[in-house]
Amino acid sequence: MVSAEMTKTMTRVSRLLLIDDDPLVQRIGKQVFSGPGYEYQSVGTATEGLAVLSRRRTDVVILDHLLPDREGLDVLDNIRDLDRHLPVLFITAAETSLTMIEAMKRGAFDFLAKPLDVELLQQGVDRAMEARQLMLTPVELRSGDQSPPAADILIGTCPAMCEVYKSIGRVAAQDLPVLIVGERGTGKELVARLIQQNGPRAGKPFHTVKCSDFNGMWVDSELFGHEPDSFPGAATSRSGRIAAADGGVLLLKEIGDLPLSTQSKLVRLLRDKAYEPLGSRELRSADVTILATSSDDLEQSAAEGRFQSDLLYALGSFTIRLPPLRERNGDLPLLVDHIVKRFAGIHRSFGSEVTRVSEEAMS
Repeated sequence: MVSAEMTKTMTRVSRLLLIDDDPLVQRIGKQVFSGPGYEYQSVGTATEGLAVLSRRRTDVVILDHLLPDREGLDVLDNIRDLDRHLPVLFITAAETSLTMIEAMKRGAFDFLAKPLDVELLQQGVDRAMEARQLMLTPVELRSGDQSPPAADILIGTCPAMCEVYKSIGRVAAQDLPVLIVGERGTGKELVARLIQQNGPRAGKPFHTVKCSDFNGMWVDSELFGHEPDSFPGAATSRSGRIAAADGGVLLLKEIGDLPLSTQSKLVRLLRDKAYEPLGSRELRSADVTILATSSDDLEQSAAEGRFQSDLLYALGSFTIRLPPLRERNGDLPLLVDHIVKRFAGIHRSFGSEVTRVSEEAMS
């Protein structure tokens, strides 16, 4: 199994475009994104921004609400027409929930309020870059000698993996919540991406949240968003990943790490397609398919009171179990061969060449 993380060893420079006439915002963007790995450009009008997008590849756009020549929401529509996969971070000084909701409805990746929080800006761009890469990098199945270039690969021909492929085919077209379980490193995220890429939401937003990355109220903020002063440290409003993934797919990695209170809110989302941001009594709708992964035994966690039984029931309408390598008799040579070929080019650049693994090493 070659995970998405392995492909990041050969990532390209990420191109950012800021469309904002505010000199302070332009300076912030230049300071934050002047390091290696970024190619940053800023323009002050919608006309200039759309011209840049029409002539060169761009990975993330940061778009202001009020521009000298156009209204940002209309520009967002134009950007979506040019490239529906392009993540757009929408920023505005007019901090209203209606603007935020409308921006997300029109396909914005995320919403940031002015004055810009540099850390939130950096996090938003990093998440957008990840989403861009996941949407544009296909996941392929490999059973023979040929590996498609520029793709993440799910490899295996053993009976257990054949059952996994069958399950992906059955569930992909049904647009249901899916629970993907298996030990760490078995390829759960790749399976989730195959489900998205082969289902009715292919080409729509695909967001991932690693549930263990957030503590306390911040995990609720990450998922559901929050209003200003809804908890300590929440200086401005923000939309969450559920709003960003509206119309698409949200992958919750290691869902068993979520607090019980957050799990209860997910039950409501799965049941009613509705949620409330932190600090708000306004019920918002979200048409999002939830995929979840777990390395833990969630049934045991539920029995011990560490996982909501209602959430397990809501997610468990379809469960895909990934076998560990020790149960995949015959797949090891395929995996080793793929990894050797994948990284042969890297070794070759250092003056050495690796083409195969000896029989002794394989044994």
